[in-house]
Amino acid sequence: MSVSASQLYEVGVTICADALTLPRARAFLHAIDRYPCARLVRIVRDGEAEGVEIEFETELPTEPAVALERSERVQLRVEADESQPPEAWVLRRDFPATPHQLLSPSNTPRRLCLFEEPWAELRSSVTPDDVLQLVSDWFERAGAGKLHLPGQRLEPFVPSAGRLIVDREPPSDTPAPYAIAALSIEPLVLRASPARPDGDSVGDLVLPIRGSPTDGIVIRHLPVNFGDLRQLLREARIDLVDEVRRATSWVVDHREKRRLLDREWLFHIELPKLRDGEEVDSEHVAFALKGVTIRQLGLKTGALVSIDGDVHYGPVPISRNVDLQVGVVGPLDPVLFPSHETARRWSGLPRQTAPRELLSLGAGALGSQITLNLARLGIGRWTIIDVDHLLPHNLTRHGLSCGYVGHSKAEALAHEVSWLLGPGAAEGLRADIHSDETTCHEEFTAALDRSEAILDFSASQSALRRVSRLPSTAPRASAYLGVSGRSIVLLGEGGQRAVRLDDLDAQLLAAIPDSPELEGLIVPEGELETVRCGGSCGDETAVIPQDAVATFGGIAARAIRDWIESPRRIASVWQLDDDTLGVRRRAVDISPVRTFTRREWEIRVSESVISAIHRRRLEALPSETGGIITGSLDLWRRTIYVTRASAAPADSRLSPSEFTRGRAGLRAHLDQVRRKTAGAVGYVGEWHSHPTSCSAQPSSTDCAALDELAGAQGRVGRPALVLIAGDDGDLEIILRNLE
Repeated sequence: MSVSASQLYEVGVTICADALTLPRARAFLHAIDRYPCARLVRIVRDGEAEGVEIEFETELPTEPAVALERSERVQLRVEADESQPPEAWVLRRDFPATPHQLLSPSNTPRRLCLFEEPWAELRSSVTPDDVLQLVSDWFERAGAGKLHLPGQRLEPFVPSAGRLIVDREPPSDTPAPYAIAALSIEPLVLRASPARPDGDSVGDLVLPIRGSPTDGIVIRHLPVNFGDLRQLLREARIDLVDEVRRATSWVVDHREKRRLLDREWLFHIELPKLRDGEEVDSEHVAFALKGVTIRQLGLKTGALVSIDGDVHYGPVPISRNVDLQVGVVGPLDPVLFPSHETARRWSGLPRQTAPRELLSLGAGALGSQITLNLARLGIGRWTIIDVDHLLPHNLTRHGLSCGYVGHSKAEALAHEVSWLLGPGAAEGLRADIHSDETTCHEEFTAALDRSEAILDFSASQSALRRVSRLPSTAPRASAYLGVSGRSIVLLGEGGQRAVRLDDLDAQLLAAIPDSPELEGLIVPEGELETVRCGGSCGDETAVIPQDAVATFGGIAARAIRDWIESPRRIASVWQLDDDTLGVRRRAVDISPVRTFTRREWEIRVSESVISAIHRRRLEALPSETGGIITGSLDLWRRTIYVTRASAAPADSRLSPSEFTRGRAGLRAHLDQVRRKTAGAVGYVGEWHSHPTSCSAQPSSTDCAALDELAGAQGRVGRPALVLIAGDDGDLEIILRNLE
């Protein structure tokens, strides 16, 4: 159906083709000749803009989702300023309001939103032919009801016209106005911070307003005054007059009442949006109301009454005849700090009903960067433990800035996370994990009780072992840098904690002497370079560059992110190649662990050791065999980690009735183990087997040998441990302690 001229907006004056002065306008004229679905109606000039008016044939379904015509009159226009994008104006006066339209003043044509990216990014590649195709696509999608593509984010409510940075709002059922500070005039950047009733806020005020969830509000025209804005917000079930009346009472109670009444309002409006009946997002808009003071608007809306030349809070009913078409409304683009939800969405992570409760220990260089990386992903509600303060030399590698120097690392890092994700996102506790006072501290025990995962970034084996024993069912993980800063270790328990964190660490250490690719993890390949950072003998720090800490902090954050979502057993090392800058991952095989208690000592034996002992027994039958066992010893916690069992040395004597272990190669082997693990792994005892049909109980010969071993170990302050293997997987654990 054709549309009569009276039903169309007439914009601009008609000119001839030779009168076109803008190259982009001439390019559109030529493009129309190549486009089959567009017919030139006239060439126009409107102020400094030029363009072409065309009849556009639309491809519509039999029953379009919106009221479109088979032929629509469109004006394609460009400004003399080539930094501005071309625009498509639909001239039909009753063209429907739909999503993906640019705002326009009242009684002007609808303007199609064609570009999802900034024009500055597109102008070097988009041609007039592309613009014509975008117009065609817009009509086709509108007719099919698909202007919002699946998964596409809900569109902004208003265009950007300056920035309003909105600080976090303290929890409140009736939020107070915010105070404005100008950070930049050109371009305009304002910052809104919660105002205090007793503060010195004398600038313009921002009134925060939250609407009811809707399927989305289609803006018909850009509001130009207070009355227009009030009418627009009614679609979100917001009565702007009621909101102003409520906020004006706060102004009247402020100690700077007289000065504030002469300031002006800005409105920050949150509009929750529904998709398929579920609240999925909120759009935030902001408008500055200029040309009318808080006092004048208060009198207009009945919030204030004038008595004897002074104003007082009413409120009184608003007059039916009052003219609310006051002031000039200017839109601003509100910019909010992230929340857990928005940080996850901006990072491409799935929604989460609630952030997981995380307890982390260690807020040093690596721990701070991992924590901040995870927080920026919207992961975790944190309790951060560290005993140290941030010192100037820490700044070369730490995630915190110089403004925190001298403060507790834990409290400063928690403050940064809370600024990032909102109040309550983190709390810091300056405490020493090694201290019994810490583990009994009320705040610590409360955090431990609610924790869903425990993270160790302390780079301390003693702290790692303490973390392993904390009374909680939450799984634990630990990350630490290799001694030279060219690798990072990540250890993680499974959800059921079948293998504890300290067992993972013990088995990783045991794997180092057998794995050339792990050399340099605990012991530097050359001399470890350190620098002095203070006056005492302990004030030294390893030379590790920030780029390495940042690289491994990112890798660890990604691995821990996956682990938090689905805790699983992991023992991996990532190593940086200095030549190619590539990173390789090495996975360490982890064995289940069996635990035995002897004489108040805990003996934790890897199943791989037990299997190796029984396998070697079977291979040696009918003779007895044996060897040494190596592992780690924790005297403070009275724990022995048994991680390796050697074969019988070559000079050993094997027979069906006895076994005498030889010494060939053992000293060199033990020296190598101690050297490659910096003494963390070493000799912890002996093992031998009994022949078929003999129990694993020690014989008189075994008891005599054990007495001799206990004497030798006692002289160096260590317990004596013997493992005896018998039939059917029988294993006897014998310990003689220091007493």
